[in-house]
Amino acid sequence: MPCFIESLHFWLYDVITLFSAQKDATVRILPIASITT
Repeated sequence: MPCFIESLHFWLYDVITLFSAQKDATVRILPIASITT
């Protein structure tokens, strides 16, 4: 059981990291996209 919780925790951490990185990328891309269009 602790193994399952540990893997779940790592998965959650990965998802959160992915989402925050995606958000950062969107914030950087949006101004460029608004300038070019």
